Amino acid sequence: MTSPDDARLRQSTLEHTQLDPRTEARLLERLGAQPLASSWRPALAAGALTAALALGSLLLLLALRADRPASVEQVQDMALDLDGDGDVLGTEQHREVEWREGTLTASVAPNKGLSLVVRTEEAQVRVVGTAFEVHRAHHATTVTVQRGSVAVGCVGATQELVLQAGHSRRCLPADLASLLTRFTELTAARAPAQLRLATLDRASRMATDDSAVGGELLAHRATLLAEVDRTVEALANAERYLAEGHEARRDEVLSLTAHVAYDRSGCGAEPVLWRAVEALDPGPEDLLLAGCLADRDPEAARTLVEGAADQVSGAWLQLARTLQERLSDDDQ
Repeated sequence: MTSPDDARLRQSTLEHTQLDPRTEARLLERLGAQPLASSWRPALAAGALTAALALGSLLLLLALRADRPASVEQVQDMALDLDGDGDVLGTEQHREVEWREGTLTASVAPNKGLSLVVRTEEAQVRVVGTAFEVHRAHHATTVTVQRGSVAVGCVGATQELVLQAGHSRRCLPADLASLLTRFTELTAARAPAQLRLATLDRASRMATDDSAVGGELLAHRATLLAEVDRTVEALANAERYLAEGHEARRDEVLSLTAHVAYDRSGCGAEPVLWRAVEALDPGPEDLLLAGCLADRDPEAARTLVEGAADQVSGAWLQLARTLQERLSDDDQ
């Protein structure tokens, strides 16, 4: 029996799984029907599933700190332009900044006996005489040097790097929890898929002994790979998730596998469609399978369409009606 939590996850998946134009074209071609209205312009299903997965992440994000208004701290021969959230400590000669979020721009005159240290969760920047910028967002810190040179040490790295003018360095989280939080924030910000994949790959290298987190990473990775049309890798990650017996994302992964396999192989993916239909509540997967069964088993196809029609909306509902019309014509 489906638990309330599983039902809510399934409903979220149904709401976000839109009909891909390639899936529609393949299925309607098989039915001998004309494409439906081109004004649908649906999004790729995998991209929507990525958002659904991120919304239900195992890690809850801490509430974002409210940014302080931009301010300028000016002492002789040192200027700090603060646009974000942080604390300025130390003396006028030796400043220390604990920077949490946003952009800090600093200018320190050389040969004046001044020093400045900026720390974030990912990096430490040491300055004697230079102009530079520290930008922190989505649990990553980027240091860019405008004049002079800056020593930048990333947390977890073995050594500092000295950056010259015109160069930058990005420091990423050194712990698994922060990396997963970074991934969730990047997803909410609709960051490019390749950037999110790089974050998941880095996290995967840290999660070898944590099976629950490893399963979460496999599910996210499968969805992202499908989004960028790396479907062979997407299916491999999804099948590994299922084979290892992970449960938290099982419904989403079964649904994703059915859609990606159908997009790749059409009705050659019928066994994968059956697996999803038998495990999930009625939904889009039933319609895909019904299209494959319409010719040789119209009664089974009709049952699948009737069960799914009340659960889908938008383009999927129009497709269900097209299938119903086709199967009704076959009865006459």
